[in-house]
Amino acid sequence: MAGGFALYADMSARRWSPPSGASVRPATRTQLYVWEAELARRPLDGGLTVALGRVRPWSIPGSTVFDGGQAGYRTRGNLEVGVFGGAVPDPSTLAPSLRRATGGAYLAMQTAGGADASVRYLRNELRLAYSDGPELGRRYEGEALAQISLGGVLDLGAQARASRSEAGTSSLDAVAVDAGLRPFESFSLLGGFRYRGVSVMERDGVASALGGAARHADLTATWELASWLTLSGVSGLMKDLTNGDLRRYAGPELGLPRLFGDAGGVSVGYLEEDGWSAGRSGWVQVLTRRPRFLQVLLRASWFQTRTPEGLVEDELGAYAGISAQLGTAVSLRLAATGRAGGYPGTRPLQPPGTLFGGTLDAALSGRF
Repeated sequence: MAGGFALYADMSARRWSPPSGASVRPATRTQLYVWEAELARRPLDGGLTVALGRVRPWSIPGSTVFDGGQAGYRTRGNLEVGVFGGAVPDPSTLAPSLRRATGGAYLAMQTAGGADASVRYLRNELRLAYSDGPELGRRYEGEALAQISLGGVLDLGAQARASRSEAGTSSLDAVAVDAGLRPFESFSLLGGFRYRGVSVMERDGVASALGGAARHADLTATWELASWLTLSGVSGLMKDLTNGDLRRYAGPELGLPRLFGDAGGVSVGYLEEDGWSAGRSGWVQVLTRRPRFLQVLLRASWFQTRTPEGLVEDELGAYAGISAQLGTAVSLRLAATGRAGGYPGTRPLQPPGTLFGGTLDAALSGRF
């Protein structure tokens, strides 16, 4: 478009079968979700940046989509400063709403080095904002993000958000730390830590808070023994800091990425879980890429959960996904999921008491 402007759109139209139980939108079978619909100018070589409409903001850490505008200035050294503001759409339906609003200023900087540089990538972002909504009320927020990649061996990232309400109460809302280490070409470690200090509001009609402050941590080790064999170990821990509930999991994964040659491969995994929600799960996955414009993913899963009363509940799950690049600008995605389970003590697919559920989703994407 003229003046360096471009139109960005991301939306989804859905048609649901009649729900059998509680749902976020139980009376609405035909649904339209608009995540982005903006007219924007974002020059890569520096200059004025502008976005108007339903904005999915760039370079503003922790900001949600909003109906309004974003304006800033980017230097040739990739330093950008600007302001933003608007009404926040309804979190359940994405319908325009004036019940929630946000606005503030941001600062962003990003640099990239060559393959031989000590610092291959550096990114820093900062958001200072005022927000208002029925869930958390009126408050001031500050959020910062930092990422760095050192020599292709170590990747580090951190993000934190703090707030202060109009009543004068300050809180640390969220902290996230990620690290990736690749001491050898065939071995890597990925770890992360999350702290959530704000309760999540339930949107199923009762408007009650779910849980409270919580900590999450995970660690994954991957060893590429050969081009056709990969071994991994995954583990994690979650703790609710309000009621003390703890959950842990760990298990192995085996990958055969070239079992079918260049066409694709197979992977299998297993997890053992304990804590307030104990159980175990296993899965097998097939991924193919033939012909090149077509990718097919098939996955079968088994879940076993032990209830606090000591009863065992088994479930079976299946997923099929097809992604096709129909041209340079158009792509198609089809996805289907299914799940079969029973009441505690009843095995899947064995009546009486077997429960079935599934979804079918189709998406056509275009970039023009």
